Amino acid sequence: MDKLIGQVVGGCEVLEEVGQGGMGVVYKARQISLDREVAIKVLAHHLAVDQNFVRRFQHEARAVAKVNHPNILTVFDVGADKSIYYMVMEFISGRSMSEILTEKELLPPREASDIIRQAALGLERAQSSGIIHRDIKPDNIMLTDQAIVKVSDFGLAKEVENSMTVTDAVMGTPAYMSPEQCDGKKLDGRTDIYSLGGTFYRMLTGRLPFEAETAMSMMYRHKHEPLVPPHEVIPGIPVPVSRVVVKMMAKQREERFQSMGEVIKAIDGAWEEVEEGGEERQRQPGKHESSAVLE
Repeated sequence: MDKLIGQVVGGCEVLEEVGQGGMGVVYKARQISLDREVAIKVLAHHLAVDQNFVRRFQHEARAVAKVNHPNILTVFDVGADKSIYYMVMEFISGRSMSEILTEKELLPPREASDIIRQAALGLERAQSSGIIHRDIKPDNIMLTDQAIVKVSDFGLAKEVENSMTVTDAVMGTPAYMSPEQCDGKKLDGRTDIYSLGGTFYRMLTGRLPFEAETAMSMMYRHKHEPLVPPHEVIPGIPVPVSRVVVKMMAKQREERFQSMGEVIKAIDGAWEEVEEGGEERQRQPGKHESSAVLE
């Protein structure tokens, strides 16, 4: 049994483990002073002895605390308690997109579009606060039981005005990294647009944009190989929606949408085009398709 369960950390009674993030363990807890359910993220013990990781952990809390938006997971507090570094966050009753996709493989285009649109709204606010996430992927997009998207795990977030080392820049998840992130270049908000596009691709098609046996091979493909448009993988995906994904994942950032606001507008425009053209149609799901809706 986890030794923290039943203990009080940062004024919160730890109840049960609910998951693991990039840098620590997340627990369900009760904030004693306000008698409310919260999530408490605790920096892994083997990382807590390294001040670089402690600073990164604390930076995540400060970065997210700057952003107040319904589609961003809220951070209430951050601190240290008897050498335990913790972050208190809102507790979400729901699942990550990674868990949902493991169960359903892919989502209907309308549903996927709505989830990506909500995530873009949250990331738009983050970027307006000068925050780049740098690790957008299905694991870091939560869906509540009320179908509200919460972007989480800003552990690799970077403030735009801060300096960035090459070591920082190449951190991320190769399956969703932008070409410039693979190259260790200085990043801006367009890297999150690319990664969100990769997540959109995964949700629509049931597969990664580029697949490879090693991280280096995958990064090479992100940089050099042409993307197969989603509608060519799953013919039932509306072409206007497919075009949005392709533009989000343009290899040259100058050719992508230049802001999350443009992404939101493009998603809305794509569905207007679908409805006007009568392109969306009822069909039986094929071998790689799902007609299920999120529960």
